[in-house]
Amino acid sequence: VDVSGWQQVESAGVVDLTAANGDTGEFLIDPWNITIVSADANGSFDGGAPTNTWVPSATGSTINTSTITTNLATANVSIRTDGGGGAEAGNIAINADIDLDGSNGNTLSFVADAAINVNADIADQNTGTADNTNISMTASGVITVATGNTIDAGGGTIEMTSSTDINVSGLRTTSASATAVNLISNGAITGNASGNGTEIYAPNGGLSVTATGHVTSMNTEVASIDFTNTAGNLEFTEADDVTVSGGIGSLGITLSAGGSVTIPDTGLSPAGTLSITATDIIDSDRSIILNAPNLTLNTGLSSGNSQVNTTATSGALTTTSGNTLTINKTDAGNFSVSSLNIASGSANFTLNNGTLTLPATVTVPNQLTVTAADLSATNITATDFLLRLSGGSGDLSINTNVDRIDASVTDRNLAITESSGLVITDLDTNSSSLAATNGNLTVTVQAGDLIINDNVTATDTVADGIRTGLIDISVNGGNIDIGSSGAAQIISTNTVDQSATGGLGTTPTNQAAIRIRQTSSADSSAAFTFGDSSGNDVVIRAIGGDVYVDSLGGAALSAGNSRDIIVNSDATIQAYNNGADSADGTVVDTDVTNNGTVIAHSGRSIQLGAQSLVTTTAPELNNTVTDIVTAPEIPEQEKKRPEDTLKQPEVNQLFADVFGDCLADPNTSQEQCQKEQAIRRFMGSLLIGGEIQ
Repeated sequence: VDVSGWQQVESAGVVDLTAANGDTGEFLIDPWNITIVSADANGSFDGGAPTNTWVPSATGSTINTSTITTNLATANVSIRTDGGGGAEAGNIAINADIDLDGSNGNTLSFVADAAINVNADIADQNTGTADNTNISMTASGVITVATGNTIDAGGGTIEMTSSTDINVSGLRTTSASATAVNLISNGAITGNASGNGTEIYAPNGGLSVTATGHVTSMNTEVASIDFTNTAGNLEFTEADDVTVSGGIGSLGITLSAGGSVTIPDTGLSPAGTLSITATDIIDSDRSIILNAPNLTLNTGLSSGNSQVNTTATSGALTTTSGNTLTINKTDAGNFSVSSLNIASGSANFTLNNGTLTLPATVTVPNQLTVTAADLSATNITATDFLLRLSGGSGDLSINTNVDRIDASVTDRNLAITESSGLVITDLDTNSSSLAATNGNLTVTVQAGDLIINDNVTATDTVADGIRTGLIDISVNGGNIDIGSSGAAQIISTNTVDQSATGGLGTTPTNQAAIRIRQTSSADSSAAFTFGDSSGNDVVIRAIGGDVYVDSLGGAALSAGNSRDIIVNSDATIQAYNNGADSADGTVVDTDVTNNGTVIAHSGRSIQLGAQSLVTTTAPELNNTVTDIVTAPEIPEQEKKRPEDTLKQPEVNQLFADVFGDCLADPNTSQEQCQKEQAIRRFMGSLLIGGEIQ
């Protein structure tokens, strides 16, 4: 039945369009402007047959809501403004509540030449029944559901199509359809709910959004969101878990969920910013694809570790669980982190060939892992810090507050300044804990102890007359323990610039390649321990350079304090240009407990400096003492007898008679030679005034 009016239409009464055989018919009202109110006015049905025709009696069309309810019980109802031929715009205004009770699954549709304004509720007002009504609105103008009003389709679907914009509030359905709510706009779609109200409620079904403009302020509680056909920015706040798809053509996506966000394996790839806040971000294998120029993630990673594969150039990252977030750059570009907030987990950055820029201060409760060409960072706090840099240029200096570190760089110098104790160890089981290829390493521990449990290496690979491959290790008052928990090596390798100066200071020469030192001059005890005599081999080796170990640090120690160097039996300290060179270099090991092997080959030097007691303060003499007891004088001839005196030359001769010259004897092992030299030094320490005491 099609009801039309030249200038107005009013409708009241019932038109039965049910069919015994076939589909239910449609009740069509076809004027320009239509207003739906709570009472009939200005017209009536004429009661004719077979068509019950509405006869207007005044300008404008008003329809009683009860007329719509009654007719919807037996038929689909379509209220249309197009084609009336009058002078009005063709708006539809719903100014009174429409009761959907008894709709029996039929469809209520509104078609307007201009705007549709919903200023009242459309819902089943009989809460004792569960009627499902499909509701459709199509307008050439704006569709607006006013704030505070509700369109509740029960188990039916809701569809809105506008040639311009859609403003929505209070759309509700329990339909399980993937398009339970379908919004199609040739402009913008905007949420209209006040406060924290929900614009779209479809907990069992999906929301499908098509828009050429922005989609903003959408508070939803839906099972899924499909924004495949969108061009503007998308902004959704979801109350619970949600599955999303599409967004490839959108400018940017901002999605905040009270639960998890599940994305397709193909990922999300907006042209602008991608921001996701959720308890977790999920796809089929937790290796998700999020491609956007700028990435903002705030996720709990509640179901486990997650890897984000991305082409983003910048991001703000927050996690709230103990799991690991990995950012994996899938292109060769750079990545800049504007903020990094890791509540209790770990962070892992992998860049193929780019530079990672971190905030000035970074805190990661567990492990921070960086694999990149270069790193821009200043202050890093973490339990563990794993750094792998393949490129970059210039010196890299990082202030750390970490428990353990494992780092490597190439073609540059690396300086680590640790605030409170450090363990250098292999965190990724690649048999290296600290390495600089064609560069220098500097480790400074400002407070606390330094423990080295794996390999520390630096190399000079370019013959440019500049000495590199230097290893400079220092503590400020703490102990140094090398190899107490496993085999450890500190090796400086220089086979190309061995004659170049520019080493670490001038002790023992200006070619020092390894320097291990104490920088505190405080009157306190500390020890440098090499090995643990339990078979965990420790090697300190300078190839093409010299070795300097200073545990004293210029301190003036009082009685009871010591700065010891302990070289245990499983430790070797060595310096050579070529391993086959004779072992006739210079070794100075003052006050060192040396049970290991210390060998300087030809042209090389090793100096180990320690001192148990440097100075003591003698008591002041009392100048007023007058009673002095003088011992009886010993006759001159009894003071010395030739047989009681052993002169230094005679001692040397005795040593030579017993031991010979082990350095010149090829049959004497290095270990045996070291023992003989130790005995010679010990015996020499007993000489006072040329005599053995």
